[in-house]
Amino acid sequence: MPPEGAGGTERRRVDVWMHHGERQDRRRWPDLAVRHKDRLTAVEIEFSPKGTGRLEGIVDAYVQCTHSDGVRFLVSDPVLAARLTKLVDCEVHDARAGMFGARRRLDIAVTPWSGGTGAQRRAVSVAIARVRPGAA
Repeated sequence: MPPEGAGGTERRRVDVWMHHGERQDRRRWPDLAVRHKDRLTAVEIEFSPKGTGRLEGIVDAYVQCTHSDGVRFLVSDPVLAARLTKLVDCEVHDARAGMFGARRRLDIAVTPWSGGTGAQRRAVSVAIARVRPGAA
């Protein structure tokens, strides 16, 4: 995520390839970028519904991005968590197989939003586990 900004501030963005006829030069800023030691992790808080094509574009952008070491998708909706988990698993598998050029280690995860109720967090965890039955 290259820096952008003025006055000594840095804004980090990723280029998102939009699908289905939408603008193809769209830039996306993560909700939060966390730098710890030498690693930069983007945080995406996903509360609003998005089409599968748009979510696919966002995940794909992070998979191909060389400026970020990872991304955390925080979700409060179990249906969205399941869709995102499927997309992440597919994109990460392709990247690890070298389909985007050089193989790289990816640190991408879908997790329950900690600000949700206990019932919401459990429902999101169950939805993720249903997509990844062996990972729970």
